[in-house]
Amino acid sequence: MTRRKFAKTVSIGAAMAQVGVPQLRAQSRTQVKALVFGHTHDWHHYERDGVQFVNLPPTAWLFKAGRPRGWVDLNLTETGATFELRSLDTKHPEHGQKLDLKWR
Repeated sequence: MTRRKFAKTVSIGAAMAQVGVPQLRAQSRTQVKALVFGHTHDWHHYERDGVQFVNLPPTAWLFKAGRPRGWVDLNLTETGATFELRSLDTKHPEHGQKLDLKWR
């Protein structure tokens, strides 16, 4: 298997992320249901052309003050997924937030 690296810089809010060809092609491939990524240090979710994009939270450095640090518990099913944010600061307002995503 040959690995090729392609990247295009795109803006996600105030952060900049390197997005490879797999993310750019995900929308045109009906077997792709979701793309989970990190690197922008900002927990968030969006949907584009039926594909769910989930940006995982950082465990250390924050680029934006007030954003959560932590990890997610993930439950996958045949029809979707549930992501639950587990913030290192259990008093953070987003601690325990659940994303219930349905596959296209």
